[in-house]
Amino acid sequence: MIKTAVATFLFLLAAALGVLIYVMFSGVYNIAATEPHNPLMKWALHITMKNSVEHHAKDIETPADFEERETAEGFAHFDEMCVACHGAPGVEPLHFTRGLNPEPPDLAEKAKEWKPAQLHWIIAHGVSMSGMPGIINAHAKQEIWNLTAFVADLPDMTPQEYARLREQTKPSGHRHDPAESAHDDAKPADDLEDLFAAPHEADRER
Repeated sequence: MIKTAVATFLFLLAAALGVLIYVMFSGVYNIAATEPHNPLMKWALHITMKNSVEHHAKDIETPADFEERETAEGFAHFDEMCVACHGAPGVEPLHFTRGLNPEPPDLAEKAKEWKPAQLHWIIAHGVSMSGMPGIINAHAKQEIWNLTAFVADLPDMTPQEYARLREQTKPSGHRHDPAESAHDDAKPADDLEDLFAAPHEADRER
């Protein structure tokens, strides 16, 4: 009985390994961003990501003043770096993000599914192969916590409140990195849609 069970297990393990090797080297699995993952792959990736975040964030201590952190700075970072892909209350993501796979989550809905320390880890380190960058090497620790606090508040924010924050911060503007001063001629964030949607003139002529 035990020998039969062991033999069955080894056979199934060898079969699974054979399928994995075939998929890896045959090229049959479609990795195009325009092709949704099959349910099994989607489930496996989601579970792996969720457990990885929980594991790596378990030793992060949330600051005692987390819920009283300054909203303006967190908003400024979010509105500059995050809203294009994730959207915000009353703000749709830019059109080009529809081509990302996985699609960037609506943080006004999904942020409540994560603890503050987990949100902080995701924002700081990013998520591999998702298009989500890590910002830990470009931002100070306090800036990341301010951004984390703002993201954690998004589920309770109304479109009117978000629009009000935009109006309040518009006069002063915001730069998160002094090195960006060398890029003053770059297109503003509001024009990113045109930048990604329209082909360059050189491409049209080909």
